[in-house]
Amino acid sequence: MLSNKIVSSFVNADRDLPSDEETSTQEIKNDDVIFPLSADSSQIKAIYDADKGESFILDGPPGTGKSQTIANMIVNLLYHGKKVLFVAEKEVALDVVKRRLDDLSLGQFTLELANIQEPKSQVLETYQKLLSLGGPVANPDGFDECSQKIEEKQAELNSKISSLHEKREFLYSPYQAILSYLENENSGDVYAFSYEFLTNFSESKYEKTLPLLKDIASTSLSFDSYLSSPFLGFQGRSYSMEYRDSMKKEIDGVLPLLERLKLDLYNVFNRQKQLEETYNNAKRYAEILEILREGGKKWPEYYLDETFLEKENEIRSALKLAIDITKNKEKILVSFNESFLNQNGEELEKEFLLAESLSFFPRHKALSLLRKKLKPFAKSKEALKKDGLKDELELLKRIQEQNKELAAFDSYVRFFLKNHPFLTYPDGEEVLHVFETTIKIAKNTLSLDYLPNKKNAFASYLSDLDQGSLFSKTQNAFLKDFYDFKKKKEELLLNDSFDIDLYPDDNKFFGVLFSKLRSASGRIGSLAEWTSLLLKLDDLETLLPKEYVSLFKTGKIKEKDLLSNFEKSLANSILSYRLKEDNLALLSSKEMNNLIHQYANDILEFSNLATVMTAAKISSSYPRDAFHFAESTSFNQLAKLCKNGGRGVSLRQIFHNYKDIIQNLTPCFMMSPISVSQFLDIHDYHFDVVIFDEASQIPTSEAISSIARGDSVVIAGDEEQMPPTSFFTTTIGNNDSDNAFSSLDEDLESLLDDALVLGLPRKRLLWHYRSRHESLIAFSNNKFYDNSLLTFPSPTNDEKAVSYRYVKGLYERGRGVNRNEAKEVVKEILRRLKDKELRTHSIGVITFNEAQQNVIEDMLDKETSKLGNGNLEPGGEKIFIKNLENVQGDERDVILFSTTYGPDKNGTISLNFGPLSLKKGERRLNVAVSRAREEMIVFSSLNPADIKAERAKNAGAQYLKDFLSFAKFGYDYL
Repeated sequence: MLSNKIVSSFVNADRDLPSDEETSTQEIKNDDVIFPLSADSSQIKAIYDADKGESFILDGPPGTGKSQTIANMIVNLLYHGKKVLFVAEKEVALDVVKRRLDDLSLGQFTLELANIQEPKSQVLETYQKLLSLGGPVANPDGFDECSQKIEEKQAELNSKISSLHEKREFLYSPYQAILSYLENENSGDVYAFSYEFLTNFSESKYEKTLPLLKDIASTSLSFDSYLSSPFLGFQGRSYSMEYRDSMKKEIDGVLPLLERLKLDLYNVFNRQKQLEETYNNAKRYAEILEILREGGKKWPEYYLDETFLEKENEIRSALKLAIDITKNKEKILVSFNESFLNQNGEELEKEFLLAESLSFFPRHKALSLLRKKLKPFAKSKEALKKDGLKDELELLKRIQEQNKELAAFDSYVRFFLKNHPFLTYPDGEEVLHVFETTIKIAKNTLSLDYLPNKKNAFASYLSDLDQGSLFSKTQNAFLKDFYDFKKKKEELLLNDSFDIDLYPDDNKFFGVLFSKLRSASGRIGSLAEWTSLLLKLDDLETLLPKEYVSLFKTGKIKEKDLLSNFEKSLANSILSYRLKEDNLALLSSKEMNNLIHQYANDILEFSNLATVMTAAKISSSYPRDAFHFAESTSFNQLAKLCKNGGRGVSLRQIFHNYKDIIQNLTPCFMMSPISVSQFLDIHDYHFDVVIFDEASQIPTSEAISSIARGDSVVIAGDEEQMPPTSFFTTTIGNNDSDNAFSSLDEDLESLLDDALVLGLPRKRLLWHYRSRHESLIAFSNNKFYDNSLLTFPSPTNDEKAVSYRYVKGLYERGRGVNRNEAKEVVKEILRRLKDKELRTHSIGVITFNEAQQNVIEDMLDKETSKLGNGNLEPGGEKIFIKNLENVQGDERDVILFSTTYGPDKNGTISLNFGPLSLKKGERRLNVAVSRAREEMIVFSSLNPADIKAERAKNAGAQYLKDFLSFAKFGYDYL
């Protein structure tokens, strides 16, 4: 035995085990590995490595397809001509794999011998059937062609989707970005990060950002939120006791002023019932009051005219132009009459300039004719003199050009000028002044926060304000307090970095600000924590765009969404650039679906052909006909033994005498450790690979004999599941009182435990397939596997498929039963059996001990006997009722879990939870709570708070408390 490297390592505790170079799944070709049952990448890798002769641990957490992987592994090994020994402690584990091989019509080539009491005739029947096959199975046609076709389609698919898995210059690949986006989909609007930011956002920055975001969100929530914090205005970054005391003094000094302003606004606004009491309204109302107090004419009709405000610059330009025209007209009318203004100034100026260009006599004549033409419009001869005439004609031309400019303004501006005419330059200046005053008022009135439907009423109120109202005691008090506050606000910002403008300007602003600052004064000790938060936000702005951080500061991103919104925005931004970059957005989903569909069909065809090819290879040396059969004396003798049931010869002798034929006919043996030792002489049988399942339940001492018979070993199991145990064999009469297992401090060491200690290479199955709702595996994934199991999104909208039903039951000490819980479990089973829809789902029952299991079995037998020929196999599977010690390897659609323990007749709740209370006993709970495919109902006479886990010796009590909390309250208790 010690010549076997693995056996030697176990015996001598040698950790220097061989380890082969890793091969990625992308490098594995079709002819390297076959798997007729579906397999993911982690499973394919394990199948491939087993065929290459590697020894390793196959980590198979609940529902990760361990049994299916082993079945595929066996088929692949048989296909490549290998001999396989498959070993499991429990017959159920062997049966699960055998059934899968039977479904592939390959089970006939295996020998299943788990029980040493197995009838000899039943074993020989296996070989009689194989000898009567009539020769080898024919090789299937088209196997190589199908394999080639799959490789070609695989290459085509890879070329189309490979870029989805390339990160390139970004933190995520598109595929990772899609997953991240979907995971964080409900976290608010996305922010578009720039290309420059994304390409410079490294892994190290990302790792700094995540804890910082969590810390900021958590700290902000201690102030309710960042935006609602009473310390929002405090923007100082240096904290000291002196600064704290100084700020408290400043705040306390502002509070009386705020209280007065609150009353002022009530008096000014609330009586009108037209404006909200915001800071914006207070500021703008103060400006309006100051303008109105200056007196002078106003145009109230424009106070709410938004077009008037929009056309401000155009109206101002038109007014100034009209004033300039009036001023120019007044200059001309000093020397000429009104009719002169209607003459063509441009033509007259040209005529004058032409005359000026002539020689003396022609010039004199031309000017005389021009003067004669203008004489009817001149008020005196002086107006027609040469020196002044040129300027007058230029001015006339300018006026006419300005009139054209004025006429080019839109209809609103022209209508405004028509409604506000003026004849003289001073009148025009007055109109401009009224305009400027009115525009100031309009800017304020149109920016006020009105109560519903109160705009027009407020405009009328302003129009009706007389001098007495404008200078009333109420208005004076408001203006004084407001300007005092404004001054104080500016001082606080300048001297103390205290920015009141950061507080949201909502209705009742001064009252709310008063409450906030009074709260800040009362909580001034929290100013240090607030300062720390500001510094963290400063750090965040070195990692993320300030614009994004501002979205949080202004409340557009909530604390609860801060981390997930960042992840979502980051993923969305990366996706946007990558989809454009690679034209992936144009990838036809129809084209991809067709290609994938063809690929899936080809794989199915190949799997069927591979199964037939495997059968053909195994049976290639079988006797072809009666003649060949007769030639083989050994075959002939074995055939005779099979016919007479092996009369007079033991199974061990048969295995010894016909070892070559037996291993040739059945190259895969499926046995328990004890049956290997009982029936197989170590010198007679040698296997290429020995595979152990549920290795956490096999003591190493029992496994060594099997390991010695192989070149390599695959040890499949889960260190978080059932260990080898003698719990129920040492608890006489199912008495589970405190001393019933006080001597059982911990479970036995297993083959898996020792393999882990030796450092045998580990390969882990990653995807969880059993549970059709994520909540069914959520507890185990969180508590036992660090959330490392990959699960599929739930196909239903139910929040969770694990429910809690409190039962007012009593735990019977000494007997270890809870009859009320048992009744409720049986009642639920009967309800499901009678319901047309519910009875399509299979049922399993798990209890904490054998005694409770027996009570439920008896009650159910009694009730189901009344049903006659009713359906006692819901969902096509027999109802099982098992306990923590023997349920590993089983699964059902619906699991009913009776926790059994609870208060006794005196109301006392013990911390003795049977095998769960052993050291590492919580692994039994992991097995129990991971058996359901669709639903789990927990029947318990315990509320989570009843379990005082801190007093327990081992961790089992805490795990049970945590599980009951999860079942009752949901994900928040994970």
